[in-house]
Formats: sequence, structure tokens, C-alpha cells
Amino acid sequence: MLIKFDAVLKRMSFGLLCLMPLLLAVSRAGADIALSLVAVSFLLHSMIHRRKDWLKRHEIWAMLLLWIYLSLQSLLMSDQATFLRSLAWLRFIMFYASVVCWLATTSQAISWIAKITAMTAALLIIDTYWQYFHGISLSGQPYPHENRLGGPMTHPNIANLLLKVCLPVAGIWAWWVVARGALHIKLFADGAALVLFALVLISGERSSSLLMLLACALIAAGLFFHDRRLRAHVILASGLLLLVIIALIATQDVVHMRATHLINQLAHLSESVYGQLYIAAFHFWYENPVFGLGAGQFKYQCEAVMPLLHTTYCDVHPHNIYLEWLSETGTVGAALFITAMGLVVKSLWHKRHSTPPLLWYLPMVALAVVLWPAIVTQSIFSNWPAMLFWYSLSIAAASPSFAKRHVH
Repeated sequence: MLIKFDAVLKRMSFGLLCLMPLLLAVSRAGADIALSLVAVSFLLHSMIHRRKDWLKRHEIWAMLLLWIYLSLQSLLMSDQATFLRSLAWLRFIMFYASVVCWLATTSQAISWIAKITAMTAALLIIDTYWQYFHGISLSGQPYPHENRLGGPMTHPNIANLLLKVCLPVAGIWAWWVVARGALHIKLFADGAALVLFALVLISGERSSSLLMLLACALIAAGLFFHDRRLRAHVILASGLLLLVIIALIATQDVVHMRATHLINQLAHLSESVYGQLYIAAFHFWYENPVFGLGAGQFKYQCEAVMPLLHTTYCDVHPHNIYLEWLSETGTVGAALFITAMGLVVKSLWHKRHSTPPLLWYLPMVALAVVLWPAIVTQSIFSNWPAMLFWYSLSIAAASPSFAKRHVH
């Protein structure tokens, strides 16, 4: 009976995992419920089979230590609501463990994830382009405020979503294209990549656009130095992408406006809203270097120090995950977070000798995009950004499982 129950749990959890990109786009509550169910199901599965092997993974140990520290720090330095939210943060760690140790450990499983992600991404891209050209998406969402696209989402973060759900499985997509070899398939794949590239630029999301350019640069560099036969193709593709950027800036008002705004903010960073948040975050860390302000306390303390710092802007978080950890949890919390993420990167890096280049390098690029420090980000303690972060991290770490049934 327990074995049958466990089989049902796995099928349900795998289905929810495959639906996560769509749920993240259309229902924040639905995505949170799905992620939580997957996490709880993995704990039940571990109890049924008395599994402890996942606890031997170094990155999971580091994540659990981070959670314990975050919970204790919240109990002692923050309010009850923040403490309860910190306790619930365990679901993200259990979700990661479920993906890399249970649900996405076979070639067949990760293949299905890649296929369903491709179909979901195609639907989201069509819906978002329709919104851009017609003012309302096919799903009925009007063009969001501030000239930022949302597609089927009620909040304008569609480019962030597409980038972080597509990159972890992009290596598998590339593998399929190369394996099939037909020219029309390669041309279709190039066209699809170009369509996604242009959508991220016209979305109005500057951070996502910069991260996409970072991903393209890393992929181009990897291909250029890995295979001499691809160098001409890399140079040609890079030139084409540059022309697309120039054309969009010249013809699309939203792209031109966002590019101009970005240049102005970088030129006067300390005076920009983000620069002022960074100044406040560094101040809080300097004043509380070991344990920080307390989780969730930035929003309560920011306005109080405005006269001292000569700043004029505050927000609920510093808009950078590393500064958020430093200011709210101190050097201890930031060090634990960086250690845990470093161990995730290390576990993927160790697979480079046993995995074809496309199947470990592109997931590594996905990790670089998720973990890149010099970028404006949403709060890692807020539910939707945290779900997207942990989903992308988990799928990137699990993607090399696709190689188990494939050879170089």
C-alpha cells in the first residue's frame, strides 16, 4: 500500500514540477501550492523508503544550516510573521532536494521537463507578443503600466520568467537540434532563439535584458573556445544579435527609452533609486556586520537613516540578493548563502568530465544568470521571486541527468 502511495506521490509531484513555469506565469498562489506539495511529497517519500542519501549532499547541508540560522535570527531579531515566514522557507530547500534527488534524476524525466517547458515558453511568447502589438494579451491581460510587458501575468516580469525557466534546459534543446542535424531544424531553432531574444529586449525589463546579454556572451565564449569549427558561426551570430539590438533601439520606443534610462542610471548610480538603496544596505551591514538588521527589517529601518545618509528614496528591500543577505542577516547569513550556492555550482562543475559540453555548460550559464551579483533583483524572501529562483536553480542542477542515456 505504501509503495503504491509513493508511486502516486511521485507522479503527482512530477506533474506539478512540469507545470511550474506555467503556474508561475498565471497563478502565484497556484505555484506556491504546487512547490509546497512537491516539497512535502519528497519528505513523505523519504519517510516511506527511509531515504537519507540526499542529506549527504554538501549543498543541501549548507542550505539547511542557512535555514536554521535564518529561523533563529528571525526569532531573536524580527517579528513573529517574519519568523513564521523563515520557517516556511524550508519548502524551497526541500523542493531543490526533490528535484535533484527524486524527480529529475533520469534522462526520461528531464526530457519531459524540457519538452513541456518548450511548449509552455512558446505559449507565453505568443501571448506576450500579442500583448505588445495589440495592447492586450490573448489571455485578456492589458498592457501593464510603465511600458513593461507581462503577457498572461498580472505583474510585468515575463522576461525574467522566460529567461530563468528556459536557460536551465537550453542545453537539452541544443542537444536535440545538433543530434537531428537537419538544416531546417537548425534554422527553426535559430529563429526561435532570436524571437525570445527580441522579446526580452522589448519587455522593458532592464535587468533581464542585461542578464540575457550576459548569457549570450558566456554561451558565445564557451562555443568559441570549445570548438574551432564553430568560431565563424559564433562571430556571425554575435554580429546578427548586435544588429537586432541596434534595430530595436532605433525602431522601438520602449527599448530606446529603457536603454537611455539605464545609461543615465549607471552614469549617476549613487543618485539613482537603486544606488540609494545600495548605500542604505551597506550602511546597515557596516553598523551590524555579524548578524545584520534582522530578516525583513530593511523596510522598517530605511527611512530612519535617510537624513544621516542624505538619501531621498527607500523601498522594502535593497533590490540585490547579496546586499539583502548582508544587510538583513549579516556576514554570517551572506556567507552561508554564498557557500550553499557555491556548492551547487561545484556539484555541476564536477560533472563536466562525464557530461557532453552542451549538457553541463548551458546549465552553468543558467546558474550564472541566477546568481550574478552585479544586477538589480527582486527580494529572495518574497514568494514569487523565491519560487522562480529555486526552480531555475534546481532544474539547472538536475539538467545533466539527461546525459545518463546519451554519449558524447
